[in-house]
Amino acid sequence: MTSEGKITTTEVAFILGINRATVTRWVHNGQLKPEFTLGNGQMIFDHEYILDVAADLALEQEENGE
Repeated sequence: MTSEGKITTTEVAFILGINRATVTRWVHNGQLKPEFTLGNGQMIFDHEYILDVAADLALEQEENGE
């Protein structure tokens, strides 16, 4: 984890149980929002935001019987 609750695309992928390419695709589709993007293109996300997304995904899967 980066400083002060900020996490990288790789960490987001791990938390959400998805591939890094899926994280990038979800950002481009507006499904995820990075906190900011570094000059080299690396996206940085807020850890709490991603935990909320993970909880929403888990609830959605539960509701769909997955």
